[in-house]
Amino acid sequence: MKIFKVKLTESINDIRFGTIRKDVRVVLGSNFEEIKKTPFSKNTMDAYNECNVFYTPDNRLIAMEIFSDETEIIVDGEKLPKDYKAAVKWIKGKDPTYEEDSESLTSKKFSVSIYLSENKIDGALFAEAGYFE
Repeated sequence: MKIFKVKLTESINDIRFGTIRKDVRVVLGSNFEEIKKTPFSKNTMDAYNECNVFYTPDNRLIAMEIFSDETEIIVDGEKLPKDYKAAVKWIKGKDPTYEEDSESLTSKKFSVSIYLSENKIDGALFAEAGYFE
């Protein structure tokens, strides 16, 4: 199981947001597919088995989407819960102004969105400050 250590709005596994694509690939490895997530995407992303890595138009790391089935996610020293109720409690403790809908829990303050499916956590997206604004 791969472990991702997140420092909200700063870094993932010591890869700082804003790092250039080639340097991100050196850390994460070459086992990825470069694709566009949607036809409207401004740039390609790197799709790994355990995560998708997103870049700005000038190829700087802006966000990473981590899939929870294949990973353990540690956020600022705390394990991200995989249970829906525990995840609500976790995000509410970080940001009481978080937003919730049927598919996600999102903190604009900390640029994190937790994805839900059938009341369990499928994964989470972590991004640089201001990503959702």
